[in-house]
Amino acid sequence: MKGNAADSFGVTRRGLEITTHAEAERVDREFWWSRTAIERLRHLETLRELNYGPEVINQRLQRILTVLKRPRR
Repeated sequence: MKGNAADSFGVTRRGLEITTHAEAERVDREFWWSRTAIERLRHLETLRELNYGPEVINQRLQRILTVLKRPRR
């Protein structure tokens, strides 16, 4: 990802609209349903980078394996 993840968001500060939580959720849901799966995944990756930082998300996942010995039935 090039540049800062926060720079990729366009913020419009033209007005303030007061609404209910239910209405805000409905508008958000409609917005994301109107996007393609690829756009939603790209935004998810952007949110991960903003939350954890680029150095953490570029690391590989650790594999943890535990073998349990159980008595036979």
